Amino acid sequence: MASDKITRDDLLNVLKEGVRSWNDFRKTVLLDKNPWLEGIRVGYTITPGDPDPRDLEYINFKDACLASSRFCEVSLSHADLRNAILESTMFHKSYFINTNCQNAIFTEANLYKSLLSSADLTNAKLNLCKLESVDFQNAKLCGADLSRTFLFKTDFTNADLRGADFTGALMLETNFTNANLEGANVYGVSCWDVCLDGANQNDLSITSNGKTITVDDIEVAQFIYLLYDNPKIRNIISIMGKKSVLILGRFTKERKIVLDAIRDKLRSFDFVPILFDFEGAKEKDFTETIKILAGLSRFVIVDITNPKSSPLELQATIPDYMIPFVPIIERGEKPFSMFSDLQNKYSWVSDVIDYPSLDLLMNKFEVILKKAIQIEDQLKINKHKGETRTTRLEDL
Repeated sequence: MASDKITRDDLLNVLKEGVRSWNDFRKTVLLDKNPWLEGIRVGYTITPGDPDPRDLEYINFKDACLASSRFCEVSLSHADLRNAILESTMFHKSYFINTNCQNAIFTEANLYKSLLSSADLTNAKLNLCKLESVDFQNAKLCGADLSRTFLFKTDFTNADLRGADFTGALMLETNFTNANLEGANVYGVSCWDVCLDGANQNDLSITSNGKTITVDDIEVAQFIYLLYDNPKIRNIISIMGKKSVLILGRFTKERKIVLDAIRDKLRSFDFVPILFDFEGAKEKDFTETIKILAGLSRFVIVDITNPKSSPLELQATIPDYMIPFVPIIERGEKPFSMFSDLQNKYSWVSDVIDYPSLDLLMNKFEVILKKAIQIEDQLKINKHKGETRTTRLEDL
């Protein structure tokens, strides 16, 4: 078959014959000529090949309609997919290196473990796509529609995402290292364990009703939106203030059993426990995090059995928050040396409750709650009376 007499139907027939037939056809018949399938309207299945992926590199698929097709383990690197319709198409473990996908429609496509590094997806529609473990390193996604996409372990390192639309996207362990997200829409985004090292997050939009509200951090976007929508944030803060209880202690083997038991017991009384491990956090802002959580809690239960567990955090927290602090300690242990100073200076720190066993602590758990509520009631009385607690300068 002479290469100058090959039709698009001939190309499609060879494609369907299998990986080896197609790859051999490109090498022996097409030689250096690139297949031309511009504007085709077909839907077909290309199954995985062994050992090499099907060679679809440099093919002209511009304006093609390949909706609902299956392209498993194919190489479309350097291909032309401009304006192509690829809705509901499967591209498992496929290659799009330096592929031109401008304005392509990938809606509801599945690109599992595909490689799109340095691909041009400017203004492409990737909405409702499954992008698990997809590599977009150095790709261009300016103005791309990524709304309601599933992004799990997706890599956008150095990607250009200016003005991209992430409305309603779910991001799990997504990597945005050094990516440019300037002006992206992140309304309704859910972020968990994302990496944003070196990312440009300027002017992220967090609204969808035409009003312009921008933030510079995708991870705080949800919270900022709640602040904007005042009734919701007021309700959340009110619920936290009534039900949240911060539990502080160490996650050593012996102590974690106690902390877990306290957490479960609080749940049985319809509280919302927040369990924080002193042992695990090593970041510089660790104490600040505890202070924020304390400020959102109704009261704090702190296990001071191990003297290394909480001195710095309590000294930084108790003076700033007039909420009940209820310390517990295993019988036979002693509080850290400066704890008595905190008790003497701050009336919202209760007497230490010691316990001989975990079973007895759980059986008498109402004592802890009673202590916390008594302090809470007294603080309300003091506030109503306008009393002010003063610390002398020489005591500081």
